[in-house]
Amino acid sequence: MKNDVQKEIDAFRKLALADLDTLSDAELMAEIAADGGNPQEMSDQIAARLDDVVSQFLRYRTAEAKVQANSKKPEAAIWRPAMERIKQLIEQAFAADPKLATAFRDGKRQSDSDLQTLYDDLVDMGKINPDHDPR
Repeated sequence: MKNDVQKEIDAFRKLALADLDTLSDAELMAEIAADGGNPQEMSDQIAARLDDVVSQFLRYRTAEAKVQANSKKPEAAIWRPAMERIKQLIEQAFAADPKLATAFRDGKRQSDSDLQTLYDDLVDMGKINPDHDPR
């Protein structure tokens, strides 16, 4: 279904761009009228069809997101050192890399949750090695 919708969108885009590149508005309206069509009616039909295609695509994306959300397994509990050790490791990471920087909301004190998230981010960045804690 996704490929069909994408193909139709691509086809509309190519046709629209080709017409826009080669015809003025007056020429395009005259061409439609010469073919026995009503330019406003044709415009309304194209707009309605585009709305249908976009709606189909959005419904498809929403359904896909729901399937993915429902299929996610709960994450296993993440092991972290004690909070005092987390603070030390964060301090060491920042001391070891002067280019490393972070900002906190309104200069407020960081919560334990903030520090745990920062620890996780530094582990992900390779600035802290959780398997090599010399302590």
